[in-house]
Amino acid sequence: MKSYVLFFMLSGLSTLSSAQADLSADKVHELQELKSNLEGTFQIQMIDSRALPTIQLSLFEEIQNKRSQTDDTFIELSANCRVFIPSFQEIESSSFDPLEYVSYIQSTF
Repeated sequence: MKSYVLFFMLSGLSTLSSAQADLSADKVHELQELKSNLEGTFQIQMIDSRALPTIQLSLFEEIQNKRSQTDDTFIELSANCRVFIPSFQEIESSSFDPLEYVSYIQSTF
């Protein structure tokens, strides 16, 4: 059983590495800087799951591009994973507290 889990974990990592390997070193650096700048202003939400999310660097451009001035936004990544993007208005508010990178939430039926 452990070998199956390890196999799937490694295959997921190789897929991620392959996808990121298609990016130039300059683009990877640019996206890592963007990730750092966006830190605390978005949240990956795992729904009914305790899995660790695997996120491609290109998602950070999408987060930046989808942020609205006044409306909170979500990007659906899968049935149990989405990204919450608060509006500019919310994150610029004096009462805004930085968000945790990952949140595990239970759906309500």
